[in-house]
Amino acid sequence: MKYKIIIDVLNFLLTGIEKRHIFFLLIDLLILGSCKLGTVYPVVEIKPKDTKSMISDVALELFKEHGFQNVTINEICKACKITKRTFYYHWISKDEILSQFVENTGIESKQLVDNLLEQKGIAETIWAIFDNFFVRDIINGTNITKQIFHIKLDRLKSENFPYGAPVYSTVNKLIRIGFNSGELVPIGDPDGVCLLLFHMMRSTSFTWAAQNGDFDLQAETRKAFDTLIVPSKKN
Repeated sequence: MKYKIIIDVLNFLLTGIEKRHIFFLLIDLLILGSCKLGTVYPVVEIKPKDTKSMISDVALELFKEHGFQNVTINEICKACKITKRTFYYHWISKDEILSQFVENTGIESKQLVDNLLEQKGIAETIWAIFDNFFVRDIINGTNITKQIFHIKLDRLKSENFPYGAPVYSTVNKLIRIGFNSGELVPIGDPDGVCLLLFHMMRSTSFTWAAQNGDFDLQAETRKAFDTLIVPSKKN
């Protein structure tokens, strides 16, 4: 009877993969005779919907501490207290974790635009979009940044850089508005300036990682940025 009550509760609260995951875990416990009605088991305290981000967060910390190449999926699973089956349900590989992390940074950068435009203007808004990536690189260190570039090299044809970058159209639009409104000095064609800006920002980041961070990434990229994105004196 008590087992039926537990199963009925699970059917009511959970759906899909969440139900199957916890249901079969509970059945295993019942078979072992270790499940008692009313007992709270720590493993069930982790919400299934949070598992994917938890794996990503733990993996990134391991990459930073030990180096991407030195961390195995088995070690990630051990640190997360999950099975490899659970890992592969959420992620295809370690590379995918890094790729998703980069994509999320792009989304976060785009979300900065509305607030910054009102507070700081076009030039500083464009800088903040790029600086969000540089801060990410500095926090994660050169090892992870190198691996991100390694993944990008493998996917160079499909990536279509810079046009396929999540923030490209936003930066292009801001440059065009700045030139047309007079807020920025129109030093050339907006499309060409945007293209050059993306390549300058990426190449500086690449050099920083390749040289194991032996110069100030933000200071160097800011110098390059200021040669292309110049606020008009009348503004």
